[in-house]
Amino acid sequence: MEFGCCLQRNDWQSVGIHENCDKEKLQASMQREVQLQAALDNCTEQMAKLVRPLTESRAREAELQVQLSVALQREEALQVDLAESQGREASLQSELEEQAQRLADALSAQAGQHEAEHNESLRCMEESTMFLIDALRKVQAEVDAESLHSLSEIEEAAESRSSAVREEQQLKSMLGRTQEQLCQRNFASQARRIWDRYNSGVAQEQVQARTVAFGHTEVVDAASIRFTHDSVSRWFKDGRALQSLVWAIFNREVDPATHPNMALSVVRFEGVIYSLNNRRLWCFKEAARWCGQVMVKVKYQTLDRLTVQFILAMTSTNSGTRVTLRG
Repeated sequence: MEFGCCLQRNDWQSVGIHENCDKEKLQASMQREVQLQAALDNCTEQMAKLVRPLTESRAREAELQVQLSVALQREEALQVDLAESQGREASLQSELEEQAQRLADALSAQAGQHEAEHNESLRCMEESTMFLIDALRKVQAEVDAESLHSLSEIEEAAESRSSAVREEQQLKSMLGRTQEQLCQRNFASQARRIWDRYNSGVAQEQVQARTVAFGHTEVVDAASIRFTHDSVSRWFKDGRALQSLVWAIFNREVDPATHPNMALSVVRFEGVIYSLNNRRLWCFKEAARWCGQVMVKVKYQTLDRLTVQFILAMTSTNSGTRVTLRG
């Protein structure tokens, strides 16, 4: 009996062990089932994602098929139009050839007619030329006969003309000398007028009020300064052209208001500023024509010390408003 009980107890233990194994297998199977279900769901989702582009691709393919059919229809229509156009081109080409042939025939006929007319005109010109030659010969004979009688008259006319030319030359030389004398007189009278004005009975305080102190410097507009010469040379004393300074001022390479060598020596006479450096003043005024206002540094000189120089330099005939270039 004890042996039977032991045997029964062993059977129950083995049954429990088998049940535990079955449970583990069941759990493993359930886990594999869950994994397979998840994999199946993932595959289903991916398949759904692939089905949508496939559907869209098929729809686009259908649209492309429709467009292709439309394009084929258009191509067929264009081929028909091309065939018709080629037919019209052939007919036009034939018509053009016919018109060209008719034009060539007309031109050949017209050329023959023109050639006949040209030959006729040449014959008429030859006859006219012979007639003119005969007429010229007759006229030449008459002129030769008359020239013998008029030769003396021609010689007299030539002598009178030569005498008139000599008289004209004498008058021109006299006129030139007269103009020189007038210029000298005008210059002398102008110099005397300047000197008389300076030494006139003006009160000393008025003279001092109009005279700037010797050596005083200031910056003024070049347009307000006047020339003392009526003409200036085109070149500086060192051989440079005046135009080179004009370009330097225009390109802002030289500033007449600050450059130490650009200051002008000036005098004030009757309220007007006159420059003793006429070539530089011409450059400043010429530059002002292109770049607008040009400011210049001036240094005043006393008119007492430079009266003689001012009078000798004052050859301007237009109150110093303009100057001409020499050379």
